[in-house]
Amino acid sequence: MLSFFAELLAASAPLSENGCPVADDDLEKLVREGLAFGHQIKTAEPPRLAAIFAELGETELQGVRELVQSVVTHAGGTELSSLTATILEWHGNTNEWHGLKYYGQRLDRVVYCADFAIWIPWVL
Repeated sequence: MLSFFAELLAASAPLSENGCPVADDDLEKLVREGLAFGHQIKTAEPPRLAAIFAELGETELQGVRELVQSVVTHAGGTELSSLTATILEWHGNTNEWHGLKYYGQRLDRVVYCADFAIWIPWVL
């Protein structure tokens, strides 16, 4: 997954966090790419996905399934603009996102939102 994030950020060729695609509009593209990456792993690398699930354990995996299902249901499905807005709402509530508190926090938001999108095809 690290290669996915490296490619994702390299595509925008940022010189610093200030140049990273961190605006709400940028996140819709990142969610789309996260969904595509999740589908790719699920389809092309089932043993890798099974290893990730095994590492989590059934209890934690069930919690992830429930969270993902809740967010997708709240979004009304996987239509990108609604799904991205709902993932951002989840991120804001979960991580108390009410503005910047430290340098790098925008990039955290990118990673959390794209990572969440990756899990959607994995567990639904």
